[in-house]
Amino acid sequence: AGTTVGMSSGQGGKIAEPFAYAKLATRGDALPPFYITSEYVMERDHSGNPRRIEVTLGRSPPQGQEGAGAFRANFHIGQKMKISKMHASLYWNSDDEKFYIKSICKNAVKVDGVIYPGSPDGNSGKPAPLQRQSKIEIADGVPIYFLLPLTPSSMPRALAAKPKLSYEQMVSSVLEPDLKLSFEEIWEAIQQKYPYFASDSPESVTWKTSVRSCIHRSIRTFSKGVKEVAGKKVFCFYLKSSGTEGSSKDEDEAMVVDSGAAAGAAVGGSKEDEDSKMQVII
Repeated sequence: AGTTVGMSSGQGGKIAEPFAYAKLATRGDALPPFYITSEYVMERDHSGNPRRIEVTLGRSPPQGQEGAGAFRANFHIGQKMKISKMHASLYWNSDDEKFYIKSICKNAVKVDGVIYPGSPDGNSGKPAPLQRQSKIEIADGVPIYFLLPLTPSSMPRALAAKPKLSYEQMVSSVLEPDLKLSFEEIWEAIQQKYPYFASDSPESVTWKTSVRSCIHRSIRTFSKGVKEVAGKKVFCFYLKSSGTEGSSKDEDEAMVVDSGAAAGAAVGGSKEDEDSKMQVII
């Protein structure tokens, strides 16, 4: 528990935070951040890797009743009466290598806009799979964001496995027709979505070059434009809309961008890329 990792505060600063498998956070720290640390490992395999990690979420106790046994949830999320004292269980299941959350009361939980009902007996609520930056809503309380660290050693091993995707598929998964990203922004988006590429493996040294080459080769998938970053024009890329043909205005302008400025934006990763951090944009 004494080990700390550098983590983005969401406001450009760095704060020391405990070693954790995941974090639950709210906008503007409306609730104190909650860290899912080794304290909540319920079971390990023969190699010491977590098989099950579990925390509970529930109603905050009234003032003066902080020690009351009925309010025994690990993470207190508000005093609204619609929030049950023991409302939900958030857990890591190593069998299918995912984090889940499910209601352990009669009331539902909402994850990424989808409602997952509870159950009359409070034991058979429908599990909701959690992904990086999943939004959790319970009884109209403050939205809670589920965050994962970028550093693979800070999370259950399976979450840092190499994705079984081509570079073109990975780039496509972080781009949209109306979302234009520079090389550095694409690299950062891939690191956030696929923590394997934030590791210190030999491949982590060369994958950015491979992504850049893939984008240049995949002209039927990606369009090239330009945008300003810190007062300089740099290349940016976005998914082609279905049925798009010919050269767009952005692509025409990209052809005349100074190659030196573009190269400056495309060489290597910043120190920020290498930092271990948990981050959400909210």
